[in-house]
Amino acid sequence: MGSFSLEKNKFVLAGVEVDPTTLRVRRDDQVARIEPRMMQVLLVLAGQAGEVVPREALERQVWTGRVVSDDAVTNTIAKLRHALGDDRRRPRFIETIPKRGYRLIPEPVRYAEPSSNKLSLFGLTGWLVPAAALVLAIGLGLFAWLLPSEEQMPARTAKVSIAVLPLIDKSGQNNSYFIDGFTQDIIEELGRQQQVSVVAPATIFGYREVLASDRSLGEELGVRFLVRGELSRSGEEMRVNLRMIDTNSGRELWAQRFTDSNSQLLTIKEQIIGSILSGLQQYSTAGLTRFDVNKATDSLLAYDEFLRGRRYSGRLTPEDNAAAMHHFEQAIALDPQFARAYAALALTWTRRAIDGWTESPEQALIEAAKLASQAAEIDPDQPQVHFVRGQIALFYGDHAAAISAAMKATRINPNYADAYGLLAWILHYGGRPRLAEKALQDALSRNPASNASYNQIAGEIQFATHRYHEAVGSFEAALERNPTHTRARLWLAASLVLLGRYDEAAWEIDEMLTTNPDLHSTNLLFAFPHKDPEVVDTFKKALLQLDLPQLSEAINAMAAAEF
Repeated sequence: MGSFSLEKNKFVLAGVEVDPTTLRVRRDDQVARIEPRMMQVLLVLAGQAGEVVPREALERQVWTGRVVSDDAVTNTIAKLRHALGDDRRRPRFIETIPKRGYRLIPEPVRYAEPSSNKLSLFGLTGWLVPAAALVLAIGLGLFAWLLPSEEQMPARTAKVSIAVLPLIDKSGQNNSYFIDGFTQDIIEELGRQQQVSVVAPATIFGYREVLASDRSLGEELGVRFLVRGELSRSGEEMRVNLRMIDTNSGRELWAQRFTDSNSQLLTIKEQIIGSILSGLQQYSTAGLTRFDVNKATDSLLAYDEFLRGRRYSGRLTPEDNAAAMHHFEQAIALDPQFARAYAALALTWTRRAIDGWTESPEQALIEAAKLASQAAEIDPDQPQVHFVRGQIALFYGDHAAAISAAMKATRINPNYADAYGLLAWILHYGGRPRLAEKALQDALSRNPASNASYNQIAGEIQFATHRYHEAVGSFEAALERNPTHTRARLWLAASLVLLGRYDEAAWEIDEMLTTNPDLHSTNLLFAFPHKDPEVVDTFKKALLQLDLPQLSEAINAMAAAEF
């Protein structure tokens, strides 16, 4: 392997360039930034290339001193494979050795910089920088390394970065749905602030059981500030203890207790957001804009029902979707002015339509549109309202209206990762795959942990651009996160057919119908509003090659549909 340092030097793995210092990998002229932990795993494997590295060794070296879930290594390996363009069934980079661990197949090779005969600046290897460019570089702050470190002199930046870690339940009850929901709402409120970069909830909740220092968490999440705390709840009363930490210095900026004795959720949220923004104010050059916290509901009971429903709605099964609908309806009954509950209920109806969980998808979309309109009338400043309206417009085939709604959601909350994910989906169905990939990268930059839906969107874009090997990897990653994701399994089957892997494709369809015996496959295929007829035709013909009676009627129905 040579004597060069893997941690400090760029290296190449079977044609893929890896730069540990910038957390970037380049393949096929595409550059992607990966999570710090993914890079750590890759470096451990690269340090023992050709040898089997036990899972326990990876946990010990990468998750040092931390308690992690069983699937932490599995998920990280899956994302790393995706970044490298690997195939877990026919691996070129990372091989899974059953019951033993993982093995990096290619040997790391030192990266060779392109040769140049031009003179170098200060006698170092590289290009000679013209005087004008040098002045510009200084103006852009590229010589910031000459300044004192942040620990020596607190920096004021245009954007300040923060992560609100999952609050700890101090109630002694099973309140995880409520604790997580309240944490998510705090994150979403901070996300509305243009000058704050806040880590998305989906990424944050992956750190629930992680034991690590404030500094290491700050480095791993790419943030300067952390908010830690605990929440206790008894009946109609809540108490939240929070503290805010500067991860660079380890200094606690403030610690405060927030008590809600009158069931006024709006009041306690305003106090918490106000304290966090006040703590960040001195570190932002642009200044932080104070705004009114979005009014959700003053009813703690309605809020409780809403959070119960939101926990179910993210699981993507018909049973969980039905349970979510029930809780959202209860929330609305308790507070008929609860806009977020209307928007969330509308989203469950769209899921019924696009995931094949109803015999009347058109009627389900009509119901969703009605609920979304009610939500908009009550509170048009809720980004989730525009998110669901964008999704409804997409499946009505109105791509322009869908794009407008998704972009409005991002304007209200510039940190709303899922809205960028939706925009990527819309652009994909609108026949703009390159723009879709850019929007998806925007989503991933805000939510590095991503989710099954992000993998699904990536796979569809790759399918549309004839990158079927990559598409298979993305759809498999979606199914690793959510084995009941019916759309991912359907697209995976089509991708496998186009790669000549018919038996595997047939198995995926059989698995889809086995795990979803009540699936209305005809109506599932209803929800593919792609403007490019070539993509739709390729998708249909691929599935027809399987010669499965279960899909024949559905595909024939697609032939008569307008996209």
